[in-house]
Amino acid sequence: RVLEAAQSLGYTGNELARGLRQQTTRTIGLIISDILNPFHAHVASGLEQEAAQHGYSAILCTSTEDVEKERRSLELLRRHQVCGVVLEPTEGSRVEVEALVKAGIPVVEVDRMSGAQGAATVLSDNIGGAASAARHLLSLGHHRIATVAGDPQLISGRERLEGLRMALAASGIPLPDHRVVTGRYTSADGYQAALELLARPGPRPTALFLANIEMTLGTLRALKELGLRVPEDISVISFDDASWAPLVSPPLSVVTQDPVGLGRIAAQIIINAVSHVPDTVPAVQRLPTTLVLRRSCGPPNDGSLRAVQTE
Repeated sequence: RVLEAAQSLGYTGNELARGLRQQTTRTIGLIISDILNPFHAHVASGLEQEAAQHGYSAILCTSTEDVEKERRSLELLRRHQVCGVVLEPTEGSRVEVEALVKAGIPVVEVDRMSGAQGAATVLSDNIGGAASAARHLLSLGHHRIATVAGDPQLISGRERLEGLRMALAASGIPLPDHRVVTGRYTSADGYQAALELLARPGPRPTALFLANIEMTLGTLRALKELGLRVPEDISVISFDDASWAPLVSPPLSVVTQDPVGLGRIAAQIIINAVSHVPDTVPAVQRLPTTLVLRRSCGPPNDGSLRAVQTE
């Protein structure tokens, strides 16, 4: 009779009141850097899918790489008594994350690592993925390989550059500093970095390794403005994929990640911690990457390279 009355009255449970009584909720907090970036959006999608399958919901916040905005979001999530927090940490996250852990709130860092004690981490195999791209370029005969690299303050930026250097060094090919430009994983940074890189004196690179798909988009714009053809004048390979990457001309060769998988695993770790399931996974998990070859890479064409258009 109680259930029938609740249904007839349209009653719904008060999750906030239930959370106050139980000192927790079946809610996972998620802080990502940029919801407009497809990679981060897919991380959020994976987390929400996994949470929903176990009867959990998610609260989504964005940091836009702003330390203070991230701090306010963490405080908001604490006030809502989330049962755990998943975040893509900014450069200043460590103290705040360790405070959450000390308060007994499980924390999982995704795609990045703040160095906070007690937080679990889920990453892509950045080193292995970048190395596979480098080996492909080497197999085509490229020796003058340059990179528009990611933010060196982030582990993904450092590791992808490390993987590139490692594979080139194994073949006796140097990666001098003048063939490395870094940026903050945006299309605008990719555009400016590519223009800077290609304006430097000396022989032009015959191939570019780009640290993420947003920077690749900006680089392609720069190459078009300079009148450089892909892959006839310069080969291009990107870490990360996008729905448009197979549709451009030529289709882009990429190293794919599994952002949905990153989100799902992060949610699993939180749910297992809340459910007191024994922790049998390493503190840092790395998901494999896959090299997908399309048509944006070809052999170097040193003998017939066209002059760069500077107008």
